[in-house]
Amino acid sequence: MTKTEKNKIIIIVLYFLSFLIFDLVSVGIMFDGNLSKMIGGNYNFFELLASFANAGVYHFIFVSFIAICTKFNKKINIEYKNIIRWFPLCTFIFALPMCIPTAFIVRSFLYIFGLYK
Repeated sequence: MTKTEKNKIIIIVLYFLSFLIFDLVSVGIMFDGNLSKMIGGNYNFFELLASFANAGVYHFIFVSFIAICTKFNKKINIEYKNIIRWFPLCTFIFALPMCIPTAFIVRSFLYIFGLYK
């Protein structure tokens, strides 16, 4: 594996990691102070869906800013620019499917701390 291929993989992994972090923060903000509501299952499905949609919008803005900055940077390789250029579109495609790993992580943490059975 060449260094360029390793860097491409790292860039893509960092993209999905940042997307996961945005989703986790969005869910955390939504349930701030309402943990008992979440554990009891009394939350509204559309509130949860809106939370992930908000995370997608904020991540789109963040990734678009990075894509614009890399477009005008002369020091970045063209192969890396081509990958980063597709990230805003990928954000729209993966906005709702990313809720599955996020929900799994949140449920796992609640289970570990004894808040969910």
